[in-house]
Amino acid sequence: MTQIHWARAINIIAERDLLDRIMCLYRKDTDPPQFLIEID
Repeated sequence: MTQIHWARAINIIAERDLLDRIMCLYRKDTDPPQFLIEID
């Protein structure tokens, strides 16, 4: 099981105009890891 803590990103991804859109989350294998959110 995976758990994601959105922290400050919740203000962006919780927008109602993003409903019915596709979100992809990418992880870059660095130390510490970096993440990219893409919303189509």
